[in-house]
Amino acid sequence: MGDLECDKTCTVFSFPDGSPAVDATTTFDLNGHTLRYSAAAYESIPNNSFELWSGNQPADWKVVAGSVEPRSTKDWQPMSGKLVLYSPGAVTLESATVSLPAARAYHGYVTIGRAAESDIKLEVLDAAGTTRCAVTKPGFFRGQSIACRFDSTGPDSYRLRLTTKGYAYLDRSGIVPLGDHGVAVATSWSLSASNSNHLPMVENLAGLQIPGSGDDASPQHYNRLEVKNGRIEAAHENQESYGVYTSGTTRVTLHDLTIVAEGLKSHTVSAGGEIHHSTLIAHMPWYFARENSDEENVILRGGEFHDNVAIGGQGVIRLGGPGPRSTTTTCATTPRPPTTMPSSTAAPCPPRSTTTSSTPSRAAAS
Repeated sequence: MGDLECDKTCTVFSFPDGSPAVDATTTFDLNGHTLRYSAAAYESIPNNSFELWSGNQPADWKVVAGSVEPRSTKDWQPMSGKLVLYSPGAVTLESATVSLPAARAYHGYVTIGRAAESDIKLEVLDAAGTTRCAVTKPGFFRGQSIACRFDSTGPDSYRLRLTTKGYAYLDRSGIVPLGDHGVAVATSWSLSASNSNHLPMVENLAGLQIPGSGDDASPQHYNRLEVKNGRIEAAHENQESYGVYTSGTTRVTLHDLTIVAEGLKSHTVSAGGEIHHSTLIAHMPWYFARENSDEENVILRGGEFHDNVAIGGQGVIRLGGPGPRSTTTTCATTPRPPTTMPSSTAAPCPPRSTTTSSTPSRAAAS
């Protein structure tokens, strides 16, 4: 195979229902190539972190009511970039419009620093001025992010409207794709229309037969998916997306990979199994919210994490499940990550050769 670029999710593997009869391995060898997911022409809101100003006017934003001013994140709030928007009282702001090309699920969001304990409202408006989604939450003495979801039916233009009733620090915002994956294994239940919490992948890949996998409450064996030798990266900012994601009776072996995630609540890996000799980078906008526990780079649901470099996330690794172990690993959070993703695909440690047995699985790509 050569490099693979996908508008939404790239690859979904499927394994049979029930407890596997044996422990067997399916191998996905990237053979030095790059898999880029969420690669359609998604536009970003201009000046989405309020870094550009002309006096007290943020570039590419309309101050509909109230007044605002730039303040330094160094002096006032440890948030994204060098500047944050401060409103001393009630304010209404509207962003420039962005064109989004695909029928799928999106999130409109904003990150908020210290704010008055009064309502803060976020709305996404389409080209006709219709509110496509909205969310209202009270301000907080520490940071938070708020978001709302809408499902588009085709290409359209959208903008954000932000309204506060009191003072607030506002920072990174966007209207971004929701729920894309580089490599995924999803249970049939997580893809079922009768499950009100099904994955956004269902709407994102509407019209395609997405292969679901089995689950078992007490499996005696596991299907193992080995992914190796290449690069998996998000081409655009996402929310609730994953470079590699598995559920059900599947465990992973990931090695000699560079995985790059982009966006709030977007992770390089969410799986159980073994991850080694890989570089895992999460470009996640920073905001002051230590209460959040879903902003990690890696979510390891049991298994081993060793000989890796993990960079970024508001936390780097979340350990859970049966007996997780993490050793010989370099970890770092990056409060102000670069806006461009690194081009190097080198693993931090010498590659290891592995020999595995394989069992067939079904895969779908979009």
